Amino acid sequence: MDKRLVIALLAVAAVVYACGPRTHAAERTAQRHDANASAAVVGKVDVTTAPVVTFLLEVTNKTGKVVELTFPSAQTHDFAVLDAGGREVWRWSRGEMFTQVLRNEPLGRGASVTYSETWPEARPGTYTLVASTNSSNHPVEERTSFTVR
Repeated sequence: MDKRLVIALLAVAAVVYACGPRTHAAERTAQRHDANASAAVVGKVDVTTAPVVTFLLEVTNKTGKVVELTFPSAQTHDFAVLDAGGREVWRWSRGEMFTQVLRNEPLGRGASVTYSETWPEARPGTYTLVASTNSSNHPVEERTSFTVR
């Protein structure tokens, strides 16, 4: 058999093996890594209902080192409002356009970044706010209930 053919077949076999399905052990390792990565950054949410409904999401680096938040687009965060039945009644990003550029945002040791938006067409009722970051490596999602009078 030709050596070049053997080398080509070995290369193809290596690529197929590398792209094949992961074992359960590899999935558990990846899940532990993701859980540890997410614990490095925590979120805190706040809602103010007067004079206008304002949402705040504060994201804090809880580690002793700089953490880089990776965003797949210019959208760093989102706010969604759910009614009492769990149906989405408003989303900040709906209708917005974001540049499709991969970017990193460093967050220093113990540092925080705050995202804030307003809900201009709020109607009286009881709602749930779902505040989240779009970070692919350190996602944060926080929920809280609030009432508009």
